Amino acid sequence: MIAQVLPAGSYDNELLLDALPQTAAAQQQLNNPAGAQIYRAMKNGQTTAVVVETIAPDGYSGKIKLLVGVSRAGQVLGVRVGGAQRNAGLGRLY
Repeated sequence: MIAQVLPAGSYDNELLLDALPQTAAAQQQLNNPAGAQIYRAMKNGQTTAVVVETIAPDGYSGKIKLLVGVSRAGQVLGVRVGGAQRNAGLGRLY
C-alpha cells in the first residue's frame, strides 16, 4: 500500500526497510499515535520523496488513517486511505 502513493520508478530502495519514527512534534501535528513512521523513497542513494502516515481526526464516523506521498519539492504525489469507519446510510439514495 505504501508504494501506491509514489510514481512508478521513482525509487529503488525497500520502503518498509527505510522507515524512520516520527518525532513527537510531528506525531502531534499529524494526529498520530506513538510509533507512526515516515518512509523514505530513495533513488541512486538520494531521497526523492517520503511517505507519511497521518490521521484525519474529523471523519464523519471517526478518524481516517492516511498515507501521503510527498516529493522532495513538497508536491503531494498521492494519497491512500488506510482505514475509516463507514456509515451504512451515508450516500444512499431514497
